[in-house]
Amino acid sequence: MSDMPNISDAQETALKQFRKSVSDVINETHDDYFLLRWLRARKWDPEAAEEMLRASLKTRAMWNVDNLEKWDAPRALREYLPYGLIGYDNEGSPVIVCPFYNFDIWGMLHCVTRFDFQRYLVLLLERFMQAGYEQSKTHGPQARQLVVFFDMANFNLKQYAWRPAAECVLSTVKQYESNYPELLKMCYIVNAPKLFSVAFNFVKRFLDEYTMSKIKIYKNGSDKWKEPLFSHVDPNIFPKCFGGKYVDENGDPECKSKVSRI
Repeated sequence: MSDMPNISDAQETALKQFRKSVSDVINETHDDYFLLRWLRARKWDPEAAEEMLRASLKTRAMWNVDNLEKWDAPRALREYLPYGLIGYDNEGSPVIVCPFYNFDIWGMLHCVTRFDFQRYLVLLLERFMQAGYEQSKTHGPQARQLVVFFDMANFNLKQYAWRPAAECVLSTVKQYESNYPELLKMCYIVNAPKLFSVAFNFVKRFLDEYTMSKIKIYKNGSDKWKEPLFSHVDPNIFPKCFGGKYVDENGDPECKSKVSRI
């Protein structure tokens, strides 16, 4: 298994058993790296990994994932969801920036259904995964994981105390954990106000220990995130308004051409 992490003989046996048990539902893109994500998520139990993968494939069918690019998503989602794929880290992993402080979830959920909101997030994840998969052809399978940067300045906890918003967040977290195991390479949450910890302490109960290990939170005003982030992300591709050096082709340090809703 070239470019793969070292695994023990017992783990390799589990991988072979898992591959055989799901051979009826996987295709040529589902290589050892893909299968290992599900095995690790279920502590190397092939039967539990099979159950997880089959359940995920049913969920993908429900979301009609293979045809999501044909979906005419609501304008509010296309224009007002704050995110941008700004480049790739030194291993080829996609780097996504989310200026979350501008996101009005109360307004969004009055414009679109929760189902459409979550479906659009699935579409974005699939796009980011495809970008990582293309990068992995030259950088190796480690490029298939995502680096995510959230700016939480002026986070409005009151909006997330609204029941529909809280339910949407929790449902989204559960969907992510069930269907995208070990996708996260690193998540940097910066400018987190004190009240953010209240919300996060509630959400983290639904996060897998692997996901939790990849999330780093920095309080409002701290720049301690720069050293770990820029150890693998070139500051020359990172928006200047967030502490990098990049300005877009319009000379804009907020890089609105790449990151929406700044």
